[in-house]
Amino acid sequence: MSRHQLTPRDVTTIISFVRLPNLLLIVLFMWLIRWSQLEGAFVTHGISFCLSNAQFNFLVFDVLIVTLIGYWINDWYDREIDKINRPNRLLVRLDLQQNAFYLLILAMLCFGSALTLNIAVETDNLRYVWIFPISIVLLMVYAKWWKRSGFIGNVLVSVMIAILPGLILISELPSLHQLASISHEEFNNIIRAICTYAALMFFSNLSREIVKDNEDLKGDKLNGVRSLAVLIGPKNTRFITSSLLLLSIAVELYFIGNLSLNASNSVFAGVITIMCLSLILISFFAPKSHSLQSTLHKVLMLTGVLQLLVL
Repeated sequence: MSRHQLTPRDVTTIISFVRLPNLLLIVLFMWLIRWSQLEGAFVTHGISFCLSNAQFNFLVFDVLIVTLIGYWINDWYDREIDKINRPNRLLVRLDLQQNAFYLLILAMLCFGSALTLNIAVETDNLRYVWIFPISIVLLMVYAKWWKRSGFIGNVLVSVMIAILPGLILISELPSLHQLASISHEEFNNIIRAICTYAALMFFSNLSREIVKDNEDLKGDKLNGVRSLAVLIGPKNTRFITSSLLLLSIAVELYFIGNLSLNASNSVFAGVITIMCLSLILISFFAPKSHSLQSTLHKVLMLTGVLQLLVL
């Protein structure tokens, strides 16, 4: 990479390294969960948030730190694979020494730990401080071993994305308990909506992870990675991704069925259903269009997040 002037290719490489679109999606997702699912009920019943807006921003930033550490550790262990699959990755193009990389990760860990401890102390939630180190350990184990061991790595990543709404619920437990004492029905509606939404995120992201494995098949085979695509072949994985997308449709229909079925919700449900069916058709009729399928999965997840705007 040039030391004097950034080229468009360099900018694209840096954006890819920090996964900027993914980080923005997480920020939007977490704030919309707080705004669309919790704020209305809390305001209606005169309940205050446990976390102020500033503290919630710190929580979101903490999630982004964990996410970045996971991405970067994964990139570090995948350097040889990415030389084949993604030669434009920053850690492939940049001759970064191991000590320098580990120092960067250590700095991120220290900052994230301090931020986690600060939030826990300010909100009297020290009993949940273990979530941060456990998340880091799981991501490191995934990058080092589980990613190379079939389906388990894909499931782990999808579970960690799906539990983000649960993290928001944990941060607001006292306020949610107060809501349950005032209106148990409204409390149940919120929990059901968030759990159903988490299931939708799980199925759609798991499908995308498998598609990415198909895209990386060549490099994975040469480097001994036992991904699902390597173990059962790309053709068989299409049936799994199709099943996951059909489950996404079922969850979406259940999701809006438990809400006020207005025009906006119907439009989003229709768009999400059409996108899932389109992805299924593309996977069978254009099976080598892995990059297109991965991008469409991202658009699908973004559409699901934007649906929170109309709830």
